[in-house]
Amino acid sequence: MPHEAYMLLWHSDKNFVGTSNYVGLAYYWSYDYRHYLRDASPYVKRKVHTEFLKHGLNLAESTEKHLSIIRKYTKLN
Repeated sequence: MPHEAYMLLWHSDKNFVGTSNYVGLAYYWSYDYRHYLRDASPYVKRKVHTEFLKHGLNLAESTEKHLSIIRKYTKLN
């Protein structure tokens, strides 16, 4: 995919952060989790995002619950 096209999709996805329409491109997580999620696939980012919303978590916060969900989907310790 051309970089310009990807960037258009990424910027569009930022509008969907916090909704069920999020597609897994834009960043939404706390700085503390950058190493876990920055290079994750869109599929994993979407799964984590959906799980955060399901549990009523603030997407930008950093808690043990956030970390346990991230570890569940990234298989990182």
